[in-house]
Amino acid sequence: MDDQPGQQMLNYNETWTARKQVEEINRIQRFLVEKTRRGIRGIFF
Repeated sequence: MDDQPGQQMLNYNETWTARKQVEEINRIQRFLVEKTRRGIRGIFF
């Protein structure tokens, strides 16, 4: 994952299972809520 500003947070990898995708979304959600000042959740499409 590229950590540069403006980059997408999710890797849309077609080989990932549904479980792997959910785990990645949960990991990002935890970061946004616990490690950012505002604690705002992300919305993923």
